[in-house]
Amino acid sequence: PRTYWHQVRVVGTLRPNADEDGCDTTFINLAEHTRELIGTQPRRNWVLGFTLFGATMRVFRFDRSGAIASTPIDIH
Repeated sequence: PRTYWHQVRVVGTLRPNADEDGCDTTFINLAEHTRELIGTQPRRNWVLGFTLFGATMRVFRFDRSGAIASTPIDIH
């Protein structure tokens, strides 16, 4: 299926392996999706994102100047 970026509200990554949490390639991949989203929706000032690796979750807030991430959260 085709991705329609004008309909996306939140970006995220789900993986079963908790050892991948904090991996730079995951953050870069999430940032690339966010860049695409902000480029398609020019009136957006910020985008929420998340990663979920096993039971470890992080929440991200991206804006036009950068990103900020939460500390790892155990969802259990």
